[in-house]
Formats: sequence, C-alpha cells, structure tokens
Amino acid sequence: MDLSFCTCRRTLLMLLVIIALASSALMAQGWPSCYRKIIVGGNSHWKFGFNYSNWALQTGPFHVGDTLVFYYKPDHVGNLTIEHNVYLFKHHKDFQNCNFSTAIEVGDPSKGKRGFKFVLRKPRPYYFGCAARAGLHCTLGMMKFGVRPACGGSKLLDTVRTDL
Repeated sequence: MDLSFCTCRRTLLMLLVIIALASSALMAQGWPSCYRKIIVGGNSHWKFGFNYSNWALQTGPFHVGDTLVFYYKPDHVGNLTIEHNVYLFKHHKDFQNCNFSTAIEVGDPSKGKRGFKFVLRKPRPYYFGCAARAGLHCTLGMMKFGVRPACGGSKLLDTVRTDL
C-alpha cells in the first residue's frame, strides 16, 4: 500500500475527529443550535390562562430550523367542552388585536393530543394565537405569542409583550 495514501487518510481522519470535538465543545458552551424541538408552554403546554408572551421571552432565542411543538387538549367547564387550535396571523396588527379574519389555521383541535409541529423555516416574524371562543382565548386567555427566529442569534419581537 502506498505510504502517502495512508498518511493522507490518517491526517483526514484526525481532522474529522478534531472538528467533531470542537463542535461538541461549542455546543456545550451554549452556542446556539439551529435545530431545536421546543414544546410551547413547556410543561404547561397550550392552554387557557398561561402567558405565552412571557414564555417566549424566557425561552428564546428562537432560530431558523427550530420546531415548535404545540400540545393541547380540550378544556372542560361544567358540561361545556372547549377545543383549542393554533392560528398563524399574517399581520402584526391582527396579532395585537386577536383578529383572526385573515389568519390561517395551522393546528386544528384534533392535532393537539399527539403534538402539532410547526417548523420556523425563515428569519421572519411568526405570530400565533388560539381562536377558541371567538378569540377570547387570545384576548383574555393570553394564548398568543410572536417570535422572529434567526440562525446564530434570535431577536424576540417587542410585540410579544402583553402591555402594548
């Protein structure tokens, strides 16, 4: 076997090991990964009365390639069953006012039990809300939040604050 081939192969193998170790060290130091699976609301999941704007501020930064996972099940109030859903607002103003007239339903009530997944594919604003009870879950139940993902660092939108 050619000695130069063995040397070249050994050098390449060592270089790959060094790259793998360096990337592991960077991740251990908290460098952002562009692909996380994030459960919306953490252990609280997607439910009425939880402040998702605060959750988003505490959970960020969000990155392009992150997957948001929405888990939700119906609320039962007496004999009444209230189903949750997930809508994606097209416009910031509609998000602020919980106006679902142009929003797109991306997660219907049947998807929440097994976990509805939404991938943040572009570095642009994403605004989410629950339209249950004619938007009451969005307005009074705080079931809305917005994020602006970016790779290598993320900036949460000022608009996710509930005091606007």
